Amino acid sequence: MTDYPQEVTWLFFRDNQWVPFQNDNHYKIEQAFTFGGIYVDIKDSNFPQLKSIRVFPTRFYLSYLGMKYRLSCVIQG
Repeated sequence: MTDYPQEVTWLFFRDNQWVPFQNDNHYKIEQAFTFGGIYVDIKDSNFPQLKSIRVFPTRFYLSYLGMKYRLSCVIQG
């Protein structure tokens, strides 16, 4: 069996649609998920007015102004 590189795209659900995080944040979220981190703080262009948002990849949600948004990931490869 040959190992092929896989790319993981992380998305959050807002306004009845799945929205991808900006490209450089997928790796940060995936690292926290893979290594069992509780959360990771990221700066993302989808939330321009905030210094950072807190993403909880192992619990599949992000916290934004007291609201929880569902997370999902898509594995491509």
